[in-house]
Formats: sequence, C-alpha cells, structure tokens
Amino acid sequence: MVPSTHDGSRSLVRDGLAPHVKAFRDRLWGESQAAISEEYSPGKGLQAALSLCRLRDHILHQLWKIHSSDKADAVWNEETDFYAVMALGGYGRGTISLHSDVDLLILTTRREPSGWKGFISSYFRDIYDLGLKLGFLQLRARAALQKILQDPHFCTAVLSARFLWGHRPVFEAFQEAIRNKLRRNLKRVLASIERARCEERDRFGKTVFLLQPNIKRSPGGLRDIQFIDWIRYFWELWEPVSSIPITDVLLREELEALSDTEDFLLQIRHLLHLWANRPEDVFSRSDQWLLAERWHCQATVNLLPVEVLMRDYFRRTEQVVLVAKRLAHALEHQLTPPKGIAKRSKDRTLVEIKGRLWLTESGRETLKRGWAGLFDLFEACQQLDLPFDASVWIEIWKFRSLFAAPPTPEIRQRFLQLLQSPHQTASLIRGLHQVRLLENFLPDMEHARGLLQFNQYHKYTVDEHCLNALEAATALAYQPGLLGETYRKTINKKILHLAIILHDLGKGLAADHSEAGRSIARRTAEYLALEPDDAELLEFLVANHLRMNHLALRRDINDEQLIVQFAAEIGSPDVLRMMYILTATDLMAVSPDNWTAWKADLLAELYQRTMRYLSDSGDVILTDLDLQERRKAVENALGHDVARPFFSRQVRELPAGYLLATDVETIVRDLRWLASLGNCPVDVRIEYRPSSQTLNLTIATRENVIEGIFHRLTGAITSCGLEILAAQIYTLADGWIIDRYTVRDPYFAGEPPLDRYQDIRTAIVSALREKQFQPVFPRIWGMSPSSRVQVPQARVRVQIDNVSHSDFTLIEVFANDRPGLLYAISRELFMAGCFIWRAKIGTFLDQVVDVFYVTDQKGQKLLDPEHVQILRANLLQVVQSGWEEGSDTPAGSSSNPPTVRAHHDP
Repeated sequence: MVPSTHDGSRSLVRDGLAPHVKAFRDRLWGESQAAISEEYSPGKGLQAALSLCRLRDHILHQLWKIHSSDKADAVWNEETDFYAVMALGGYGRGTISLHSDVDLLILTTRREPSGWKGFISSYFRDIYDLGLKLGFLQLRARAALQKILQDPHFCTAVLSARFLWGHRPVFEAFQEAIRNKLRRNLKRVLASIERARCEERDRFGKTVFLLQPNIKRSPGGLRDIQFIDWIRYFWELWEPVSSIPITDVLLREELEALSDTEDFLLQIRHLLHLWANRPEDVFSRSDQWLLAERWHCQATVNLLPVEVLMRDYFRRTEQVVLVAKRLAHALEHQLTPPKGIAKRSKDRTLVEIKGRLWLTESGRETLKRGWAGLFDLFEACQQLDLPFDASVWIEIWKFRSLFAAPPTPEIRQRFLQLLQSPHQTASLIRGLHQVRLLENFLPDMEHARGLLQFNQYHKYTVDEHCLNALEAATALAYQPGLLGETYRKTINKKILHLAIILHDLGKGLAADHSEAGRSIARRTAEYLALEPDDAELLEFLVANHLRMNHLALRRDINDEQLIVQFAAEIGSPDVLRMMYILTATDLMAVSPDNWTAWKADLLAELYQRTMRYLSDSGDVILTDLDLQERRKAVENALGHDVARPFFSRQVRELPAGYLLATDVETIVRDLRWLASLGNCPVDVRIEYRPSSQTLNLTIATRENVIEGIFHRLTGAITSCGLEILAAQIYTLADGWIIDRYTVRDPYFAGEPPLDRYQDIRTAIVSALREKQFQPVFPRIWGMSPSSRVQVPQARVRVQIDNVSHSDFTLIEVFANDRPGLLYAISRELFMAGCFIWRAKIGTFLDQVVDVFYVTDQKGQKLLDPEHVQILRANLLQVVQSGWEEGSDTPAGSSSNPPTVRAHHDP
C-alpha cells in the first residue's frame, strides 16, 4: 500500500477498496478539513479537536459494526463482557489534530473466541485504508497493568483513556485497577514520567524560547500541558494523605490560562497539519510568517506582525513550563519530604539537601519580610554557592504580593552587589525573571520577554539570549584558558554582568539596537544610582557590544593600523577585558553551535594584539615580532639559501600582513615551495585542522597564469560544496601569489578522505588553467524558490568605506547566502577593475557579511564618487539577483571574464 493524496487528504490507494471504506474515507477527510478554520477565534482549537475525535469515533465504530455483522459465526457483540475498546493519549484526551495518530487499546479479560484474530486483522486493514495512522495494542488487563509500571509512555497514554465501545464495566474496572496500582507505586511512576519528559525536552530544545519550536514536544508545548494534567491526576490520588491541597499551588486563573494556551497551540497545530498535508509539529519561520498573515496580527511601531504573534506564543508557553515545574516539584516534595541535611546558612534560613538549597521555617519567615528578606536569602545562597531548589521559587511566587511595592534605593544597591559575584548570580537572575520580579530592577526586561529575533542567526528570544550570555559569563569563573583568566582578572564584575544582561534589550525598538541599548543603559544607570564612571562604562559597553565581534570576524586583524585604532577606542586594559568577555559570551549565547574554535581563536588574537598596546604587565602572549625582527628570523631560518637571488628578493619584499599572520616555519616552507614550481605554476596544499574541523587550502600560483584569479578560486572552491570561512590573499615579489582559504566541508563530520582532497585539488587547478571557466554550484536544500511562503530576508546592503583604512577602500557586503554568492561578488569586483588585497568571509546560517580590502589598478583607494556609486549599484544587483530558475550558476554570470584588465585580484 502506497501513501497518496486524495482531495488534499492523506489516504491510501489500494485496488479493490470496499465501497463502504471509500465512502468513509471521503467523509473522514472532507469533514476533517472542514472542521479546521484558518481564522483565529478563541475556543476553536479545542472545538476542532473535539470534532475530529467525534468523527473518528463514529467512523471507527461503524467499521467495527460492519465487520461484526460480516462474521456470521461471531460469538461476541457490543455487550459481550470480555473486551472493551478505548482511545488513548491525545485521542483519548480529545486533543488531536488533522493527521494525529489514532491510538487504540483493546482490553480483554479472557481468552478470545475463535475468529477474533481474523476479525481484528481485517478491521485494522480497513482503518489503514482510511489513511489514518494507527497505534494499536491488544492486552489482557493484567499485562496492561504491568506495562504501566514498565513504560512511562504507555502509562501516560492510559491516564487519558476514554471508553469507546465494548463492555463498559471492563473499562471501569480497569480504571479502578490503574488508580490502585499507581497509588501504590506513585513515587516510582512519577520519577519515570518526569525522566521521560525531561529527555523529550532535551531532544526538542531545553528552553521555551526556540525560534522554530515544536508545538507538541518543545518546552511549554502541548506535551507540557498534558504533563500538568498527569500531575493533577497523581495529586488527586495522593491528596487524601497530602498536607497541601492542589489549589494552594495551582490557581483557578492559571487553569483558565492553561486552557486558553492549549486552545491557542491546537489552532496552530491544526493549521500546520493542514498546510503540510501530513503530521507536522515544527513551527517553522515560514509557517510563523504565514500564520501571522492569516490571523491578521497587527504590527506595532517596532514589531513585525510575526514578532507580535511569537511574543504571544513565548509568553504563553513560558507560563506553561513554570506551572509544570512548580507542580512537579511540589508533588515530589509531598511524596518525598527532604532529608539528609548537610549544610545550613549562617542565619539558618536555608539548608542544603542533595546539592540544592531549601527553605527552613526560619527562611519562610524571612521571606515574609518582603524585599529585604528576599535579598537576605539571595546573599545566603551566594555565600553557600549552591542553587535554590525549585521549592524556594515556588514559595517566592506564592508570596509575590509582598513585592508589589517598588524596591527602595537600598534594595537596588543590594541588587548591584548581587551582580558583583559570579556565585549563583545567573541562576538568581533567571529565577527573578521567571517569577516576574526582575523588571523591578531592570524595567526594560519586560519589553524583551519573549521577543522574537526573526532571523536565522539567533536561536533564542532576546531575554533568553541575554540570560544565556550571563550564564556563559559566570561559568568562566571555573574555566581554564584565556577567557577564564580574563574573567577572573575583571574587577568590576557588576558592570560587566549588567552590560551582558542589557546588551540586546534595544532590539524591537525603533532605533538601531545598539543605540537604543545606549539609552537603556543610561536609564538603568540612573535608576540604580550608579557612580558616574560606572554609568559611563555601562553605556559604552552596551552601545559598542558588537564592535569587537565585527573587527574579529569582518576585518583583517593582522592590520596593525586597525589594532592601534581599536586600542585607542578602548583606552584601558580593564575595559578591554570586559569587552572581550561580553563579545565572547554574546557569541556563545546565540545558539549551541555558534561558538566555534575558529571564532574563539580570532577573538583571542584580537584581544591579545590590542592588549599589547594597553598593558605591559606581561600577562598577554605576544604572537608576532617587529617586522624587521620577523624578516631577520626568516633569513636565519633559510640558512645558505638566503643568498640566492630568488630568496633574498622574496624576503626583502614580503608583505607586512603576511609576515605578521604567518609563523617563520610556514613562511620558509612557502618560499621553498614557490621556488620549486617553475615559471607557470598552479599547486594546491590541503591541511585538515581537527581542533576547528576545518580545511586549510593554500594555493600557489603567479599573476600571469590567468586573469581574475580570486573569483575563479572562490568559484572552484564553492563548486566543490565547501563553505568558505576566511580568505587571506598575498601577492609576493615577481608576481607570485599565495592565497589561503579556511573552509568547512559539510559532507564529512571529520577529516575527509584522500579522494575528496584530490577532487578539490583538481577543481582548483582546472579553474586556473581553463579559460572557459564556468563553476556549477550545488543547490542548498530548502532554498528552492517554490517554497510555500517566502519569508522576508535580511536587508541586503553594500557599504563602501574610505575612512577606516589609510591604504585600502573597504567594501562590506551584507546579503542572504546562496550557492556561488562569493564568486559572483568577487567576479563583479574584478570586472570593475578592483584589486582585492584581503578578504574576510563571514557566514551566519543564511546571512553573509563579506568584507573586501580593495584598490584600483594603480594601487589607490576608490575615491571617484561616480565610480563608487556605480560599483555599489552593480554589487547590489549581483547579490539581489539570486540564481536563474533552472540553472546552477548565478544569474548574469558568464564563462568569459573581460580581457581588458590584466591583473590578479591580489
């Protein structure tokens, strides 16, 4: 049987379908789709789910009756007392979507009569032919009860069991047996279910604030709403002996909010299934954009409609997670009262149990003192350097009315002191944010709560990103290496931590987020009564938090002029340390895989080079020598060869950037390599770097080999499916060229095999030897122009800068990535008569920032305004054009570069 589409529904094509099956199938999918509305309306999600369940109940029951009537020798009917048919899981709860599984359990109490097996087989064959995805079990009651203790997924499915047909007393007796079984094994079952849910959360994102969440399984989704129902079920089993009624930890208004959120999520899920025509629970960026249009979400002054929609999503699901965790910990506390005290705080308000801090009776009394008592507990937590148990945050939440009054200036100063220490600071700040008290100290956190960053670069919302960055920073207190040492040497940690929390809060406002952040930092400094120097420092860090990132990833950090200029901007070693930590933790918090060894090395090198101008303390590793000393070192390493004309001329004219960026051993190896290649060489060396999982491609050639070397090389490398991360371009004496590319090979997780190296080498050599060069680029999965909805891309722009460098014009290209983009850009620069001296290549998922250091053919900056304007317009046209439909080459590309310019793009 082969799945196919029938009138927009999932169905199965099979020869000889019985008329009644075809009729049921047509009715099933016709009425199912009619039950789903693309317009948002409160209550429609649950209403549609209930309609889908009733329709399936009816059709499945009618099929059962038809098959029963076909069995002339059947000795059972719906009143027969040996079986009951029940719906499980989401189908049992009545919360299914269009293509959800239909989970059935047939419970039997004795041996089945003859003919039963054939009856069941033919019945379920018809269900499959309806196009339903069936989950089916037939069990004896005793086996089902044993399975409840063995399989947490089966256990939770059975908790939602709903009687369909058969002998109702069988179902009712099973329900009572379940309650008795669970009551006797409640601790074991709860631990098993919590463990399974934690594993599922980890697989589908550990945080609510995912930019492409799974509606069902990500934290705060439908599964967590089900989890809350399971906890309520267990609490009812335990309540007769419990000291706390569930109404003390789950308020009526929260139950209503949970029902609203479930309805909201179901409406989204219904549409995901409808649009995809299959089970689809990932709420993708394109689906978010489409849904915001269909639901007529209204943009605000600073937020797109899709950002308004997703902020609502995140705020709802955040509350679901908080309620789920609170209930689970409260029930766990009821089932297993804490024992085994190991450590008390000096004021006896907290006790340590199994590595976490719990409130004592004295602690509860302390909490009742409001803000002052709360910060007494926080300070005790930091002194013990252990996290609060979730039960402490439950108590803080329960007493939240005590914090209605704004904190006094004294309390605000205690908040600042909290930020000075790395011990538990991140967990306390996150906890304050979760119980919605952090806004009392940092009012702009309210604006950032659940704020979507609608791009492919960030994985988390603004508030989650900032909290993740703070966690990354405080974790450095215990880490070795340059970052850890730098963090520990940072004296003014409260300003560093405050800058990390505030650095992205300007997003979603009218101004550029760095400038908006400057205003936020200024307001925060006034509110917290910072000293003038601290206020100025906070404002500087927040407003310039991208500066070091951009220099490291978009500029040539071997350019000493850039380093001197940056050192002058920073002004002191302490500020540089804070800027380094802020930049690193900002990158770490973007997404789990954003912080790479390659980025870490670039940032560390920029930090060390800059620190050389700001500090003579000797705590910085100096990786380069003075140019004259480096040249002398190369001469010494060459030995007798330095007297040969080729080597003496090369050493004398080695470019400064090459000398500073390359160690002496590599320089000598490069020069000997060039000397061995002859008059018209093309050669390639490939080296795998396991620490960064990248390939280093070094290409040696000469300017007279062919025109347009740089764009040909980028075309050849990209045509092999390699992602270019960085490029260093060097022109040596006598027209010799050494180009280095750092690339990532997405086709191999570790080191590629030797035949892959040979393919890359062949492609590069061919590109420099064949006059008719036409690269063919592999398509990127998911980039087809025929996508269901086109999500707006990042703003494309070209900036031409004649100020930042005394010798070069800097051309920055911001674009959306596509196969062959770098080739198209570099080819356009070649056609415009530009020499490319250096290039910095940056790709962030689907967004690209490429920076080129260029001159004209005479080695001068591009100063002609008309030329600059035309070049910018042409580059914009290139990056916006994309590829032509049906072609694997960029739109407008040609295999024949112009012959009027005889130069290498150096």
